Amino acid sequence: HGILKIMESKKIKVSLCQIKVTSDKAKNRERAREMLESESKFADLLLLPEMFICPFGGNIKLYAEPIDGYKTDPAAEAMRMVSGVAKKYGKYIIAGSIPELKDGKLYNTMTCFDRTGELVAKYSKCHLFDVDIKGGIKCIESEYITPGDHFQTFTTEYCKIGLGICYDIRFPEFTSVLMQDTDIKMLCFAASFNTTTGPLHWDILRKCRAVDNQSFLLLCAPAPAPEEKGIYPTYGHSSIVSPWGKVLADAESNEMAIRQELNLDEVDKLRDQIPVLLKHKRKDMYQIMKLGKQQLS
Repeated sequence: HGILKIMESKKIKVSLCQIKVTSDKAKNRERAREMLESESKFADLLLLPEMFICPFGGNIKLYAEPIDGYKTDPAAEAMRMVSGVAKKYGKYIIAGSIPELKDGKLYNTMTCFDRTGELVAKYSKCHLFDVDIKGGIKCIESEYITPGDHFQTFTTEYCKIGLGICYDIRFPEFTSVLMQDTDIKMLCFAASFNTTTGPLHWDILRKCRAVDNQSFLLLCAPAPAPEEKGIYPTYGHSSIVSPWGKVLADAESNEMAIRQELNLDEVDKLRDQIPVLLKHKRKDMYQIMKLGKQQLS
């Protein structure tokens, strides 16, 4: 797709769309479209949540759609919608994730669209959420989702963005590998923590990953839908966090968008003042090794 020249201006307006996800796929898709179109009046970059077309859980195959061939495949309704909004308004969109059907397997896949509506980056969740917390939540994602096998970045004229999905955020090695590319100044995660782990770990993880990687951190989650009985109890709390670990915006449990204008110069200033990424790693004692694939947009 060519090489994008980084802009002189380092300010980018972002909007995270915390939509309420129900068991009605068509309604979820329409709600996502409405909020994307509304927020396109403000933002340069828009985000959707993890599994924005369906509830997280074992019946996810019922909602699966293809991604490749979205321009012509009539089943790829979610991707055509996102592509259309990106093209109509000339915005960048990180489309959370959907259950992707590919070669007979299901993947938890994030997609990134450029200003012309072209799909330019795609990431499938690598770390699957297989947990059984006594008295809390049980979820065995590997029973229905195949793990991804590559790292992914998304390049815009503002900066390069590192991508992840939900459980990936618990693995500092994952973002450390991404951050070997110090052109990355923002990490974007689609996420759907639950009401057991969310109150315990969401706040500390969002701050830790921002501080560890000296980057802005954007986390986009679905809003809780307590009226939907028997579905995965999502925690909400879509967030925008500064490289210093300050929470700039939090959607809490509301169906809403959160907005912020981010000055990317803040990343450079922090990295100069506390050069953790640029100078102070003891490479004579330890190294981060990338063994997996890396696909760069």
